[in-house]
Amino acid sequence: MVVLLPKFAWCIAHLGSDGNWWIKEVSEDRNWDFEIPSLLSPEQIKQFLKQSKTELEPYGISADDWNEAFYRFRVDKRLNDGCVRLVRTVERLGSEESKKGSEKNEEEPLFAFPNEVEEDCHPYVDFLDKLIKARTALLNDRINFVQKLSADEVKEMLDDTHRSLYFEGASLHVFREISDILNYVPSGFTLCDA
Repeated sequence: MVVLLPKFAWCIAHLGSDGNWWIKEVSEDRNWDFEIPSLLSPEQIKQFLKQSKTELEPYGISADDWNEAFYRFRVDKRLNDGCVRLVRTVERLGSEESKKGSEKNEEEPLFAFPNEVEEDCHPYVDFLDKLIKARTALLNDRINFVQKLSADEVKEMLDDTHRSLYFEGASLHVFREISDILNYVPSGFTLCDA
C-alpha cells in the first residue's frame, strides 16, 4: 500500500555510474548545500539489515532504529531517462508485511532516504551515532585492545576518511557512510569471530 505523506511525498532518483542511487529531484524545495542527496537501494537495505541483525542486535541496534532513521519509498514509475519516480510509503524496512505485499502485488522492494532534514530533530544523525557506539562495543568485545576503544575515536577516524572525499570533490553516499561504520576495524587489528 502506497500512502502519500506530507513531507517528501515523492522523489526522482537515478542510478549513478558508481552503482548507487542519487536523488535528482524531491517534492519539496530544499537547499542541499554542497552534498548531492543519496538513498539506499533495496539490495543495500537488505544487506545492512542482515548484518545489523547478526552483529549489532546484541548492542542495541534494531529494525526500529533503521525505520526511524529513514524515509521509505517505493517505485511509482520508471521514467524515460533511466530515472525512477519514488513515492513515500509507511511500510517498514525488513517487515514481513512489506515482503508479502511485494510478492503478492509484484511491487518492488523499498528504497530508503536518510531522515536528516527535519527542522527540530535529526533521526539519521542520531542513528549514525548509535551505530558507531554499537560497532565500538562490538570491537571492544572481540579485539583484545590494551586500552578500550571509544566511540569518539571511531567517529573521528571515520570523519577523517569522509572529509578526504569532500576535498576530492566527491559526494559521500549514504551506503558508503554506513558501510564504513559497519565494517570499521582499527588499522593493525583484525576482527575475531564471536
